[in-house]
Amino acid sequence: MATTEGYTNVTLSAGGGAGGGGGSGLNITALSITQATLLGICSLMIVISNTFILVILYKVKNCFEDMQQFAFKALAVTDFLTGIFCCGLTIIAIIYGAGQPFSSVMCAIRGAACTGLTNLSALLIACACFDRFVAVIFPLRYFNLVTMKRARIVLLVVCTIAASNGALSLLRGRTVAKNNLCLSDFSSERLAFRPSLVTSLLIFSTTLLLTSISNIKVMLVASGQSKRSANVAPSDITNESDTTQKNAIQTRRGSLKALRVLIVTTIAFFIAIFPWSIVSGSQFSQKTSIATPMARYVSSLLLMSNSWVNALIFATFNKRFRKAAKRVVFRAQLDGESTILEHTLTSDA
Repeated sequence: MATTEGYTNVTLSAGGGAGGGGGSGLNITALSITQATLLGICSLMIVISNTFILVILYKVKNCFEDMQQFAFKALAVTDFLTGIFCCGLTIIAIIYGAGQPFSSVMCAIRGAACTGLTNLSALLIACACFDRFVAVIFPLRYFNLVTMKRARIVLLVVCTIAASNGALSLLRGRTVAKNNLCLSDFSSERLAFRPSLVTSLLIFSTTLLLTSISNIKVMLVASGQSKRSANVAPSDITNESDTTQKNAIQTRRGSLKALRVLIVTTIAFFIAIFPWSIVSGSQFSQKTSIATPMARYVSSLLLMSNSWVNALIFATFNKRFRKAAKRVVFRAQLDGESTILEHTLTSDA
């Protein structure tokens, strides 16, 4: 633990004493620079990938079905804000150190933002899974049950839930750390128990259970319907009832294709959040040693890194997204070449 002790000494050197800080209290060590650099790379990738997703989904309206596109836009905005606030403020907290002016305020903002945004991501994924559940299980009633107005209301509700738990993260329970209680200070051996942790773990476990059940049910139903619909020839459709049945079958097929992207997105999110949940849950016990500074840093980095993988998932598992991405990129290149050509012609004239 020599590294941890050195880290703590530099962080708390605001009074002017410890080596590397030079009296300024900044935490300039090899460990802090490495941690901040990795988070900086993560933040940059999050901002770039989610900006790319938002541009494509804005310019190409049919990458996914309407509700899926709406949910993925909201998820991309959430991930973008995660890169700005969670990664950005964590980097500042690591370098800035504890005991500095506004450090406690910055710590509170970072904790509330990360808690709220992470909860919102889980809730949005659960809503997207429920949308696919309704589309496959109740295809004839889907467009009556799921409307854009109701989707916006649901988005407002889940944002309120996430923001409320983010505000709850400002409250602390029993204190077991002697110095700094900021989650961004990875030199602290122990933290204060936060009531919002109970709500966060409850949200994650509930959404994991619901998404798992709904996705398994949808896969079973959609696979069975696809096999049965393969035996129905177009010439067999003779009346309006058969036409309605065909439309329902096509809805199920489209839902099954969209479901693959959603399932992979869901699995990636919960794989990323699982280590963080274990480390965070260990704060319930004062005797456990699992929540070491390095374990908290690695689990936090893994959790935040999930915010940039959705672009890869969409490009890998959705053909329309790939085509849209190529179209947007090539069009941008052509527009750039046209601008250069026009500038050259103007200069020659």
